[in-house]
Amino acid sequence: MGDKERERLSRPLTEEEQQRAVAVLAEAEQLSQHILERREGAPFPSSWKDLDQARDERTRQLQ
Repeated sequence: MGDKERERLSRPLTEEEQQRAVAVLAEAEQLSQHILERREGAPFPSSWKDLDQARDERTRQLQ
C-alpha cells in the first residue's frame, strides 16, 4: 500500500464522503425492506449449513 492510499484510508471522512456513506446505507436498507416485502416477510434461511457442507466437500476433494 502506497503512502497516498494509507493517507486516504487513515484520515477522517469529508462531509461529502459522510453524506454519500449515509445515502448508501439508506439505499441498502430500502433494498433489504423491498426484498423482505417480496418474500412476504419471510427472511432468508440461514446459510451456515450450506457453507459447512461445501467446506466439507471441498476438503474431501483436496484429500
